[in-house]
Amino acid sequence: MKQFKRLLESSETFRKIVKEEASRIKRILKEYNESEIWNKLPSSVRRLALLTADAELGPDFADEYENEDNWMSLPDVVTNRINISDFDIPDNIDRGLLYKFIEQNRDKLPTGPWYYGSTGHGMTTDRLLEYMMSGANIHSWIIKNIIGWLKLTGKFPDIDYSELVQKPNNTAWTPIEGGTTPSKNRDWRGGYWTGD
Repeated sequence: MKQFKRLLESSETFRKIVKEEASRIKRILKEYNESEIWNKLPSSVRRLALLTADAELGPDFADEYENEDNWMSLPDVVTNRINISDFDIPDNIDRGLLYKFIEQNRDKLPTGPWYYGSTGHGMTTDRLLEYMMSGANIHSWIIKNIIGWLKLTGKFPDIDYSELVQKPNNTAWTPIEGGTTPSKNRDWRGGYWTGD
């Protein structure tokens, strides 16, 4: 370590080499991270990312590449125009907090079907909220897909994910009975965990 420090202080050539290598490492890490983010995205979020690449070519990019699983296989003309970190949706989004976010922003959402799950059938906001309230097992990829479709509406370009992330030992998921107030009982009601 002492020798490294001595070379760094005394040799201009050594400093240039270290700087170039550091830049190369940063670039490689960035490419690796971009691939990891892309691999975790559902197709709806990939589609949104591709649509942001170019105002005119975005729809063509989306049609052609939304099912491409390898970020590195995408042409540079696409990847250089996407800030993929904007689409890095955490795995631990809280279902209840997302429910609350959709409920609070329902007036910004389309009145007709806007969410298309794996079945391909469109859901309105009310139907999606019913689905989220049900006892259905909603995996993190479904949550990410819902967020992707929210973003595709064009009304939520900058969702603050930190507001939707599960807090340690404190989940916000408390299905609402009768659609108005949460239950105060610590039990299962009709397949819904009250959680409070």
